[in-house]
Amino acid sequence: MDQDFPTWSLYTLRAKLDEFRHVLSAECRKSETYFIEKKVGFDVPTLLHSAEENLHGLIHPYVADAALAEIREAGRCLALESFTACGFHTLRGLEVVMAAYYKAVSGQEKGFRSWHDYVEALETLAAQAKENNASYPSPKVASMLDRMRQLDRTP
Repeated sequence: MDQDFPTWSLYTLRAKLDEFRHVLSAECRKSETYFIEKKVGFDVPTLLHSAEENLHGLIHPYVADAALAEIREAGRCLALESFTACGFHTLRGLEVVMAAYYKAVSGQEKGFRSWHDYVEALETLAAQAKENNASYPSPKVASMLDRMRQLDRTP
């Protein structure tokens, strides 16, 4: 950088940059191009293509494929800043997990119409477990789900 930079080189560089700008502009018109900023704590390509990687690897075998699909959709929505849709898909994934949890603790597959029905059924199972001195299912699960229902989902 101690040498003088000839002005003809600057002109050539400027001409090449202008040529690149025109070619890039023409190419961008032909294809969809997005510039998405990185979200705090999340890598955008991961959110767009495999958001379920953000879950701890040890729980993957226990989470239903339908719930993982909802998490992938929620990740895409988060990356594209569609926050309401992200919340919608996250809660749909949680509903799939609630159904699997109910089946695991009760031994029966039952479709409920609402979160309130799940919460009541889990509270009943927790009360029965307490009578039998069992710690499974925990009443805390039903309490947390009810809290989420009242504060986050229903409003």
